[in-house]
Amino acid sequence: EEEKYFIKRIIGIPGDKIEIKDGNVFVNDIQIEEDYLNGENKGNTKTYFSSFSEFLVPEDQYFLLGDNRNSSTDSRSCFGHTIDIECKNNPQKAFIKSADIRGKAWFVWWPLSNIRLIGTADYPELKNQESSESLEEK
Repeated sequence: EEEKYFIKRIIGIPGDKIEIKDGNVFVNDIQIEEDYLNGENKGNTKTYFSSFSEFLVPEDQYFLLGDNRNSSTDSRSCFGHTIDIECKNNPQKAFIKSADIRGKAWFVWWPLSNIRLIGTADYPELKNQESSESLEEK
């Protein structure tokens, strides 16, 4: 099988509870501010399955979302391009193992009109939570 590579944001780290509710993303019951999303996507995060909106991130795994929330292939779809009944019945397929994370995107080069450095997302609303690992360490 051919390896597929995705560029996504790590939203949840091991032990986190991720919830998608009313178009917003919550980490451990705190709504995160996603200032990096454009106007079309900010506050418009949907679940692919109406009953599949809460995810508990297992040890050594991560929950990822793409910035183009309307059509991103990410943890919400178990990284499948179509609705996969196996994903709906097996929420563990929504996560990526630590060993499968290849690196960190830091530069946008296409389209040329959007060339820029990618800043690190900062979630000050989550700063008071105790965590053994930060997203930056990942």
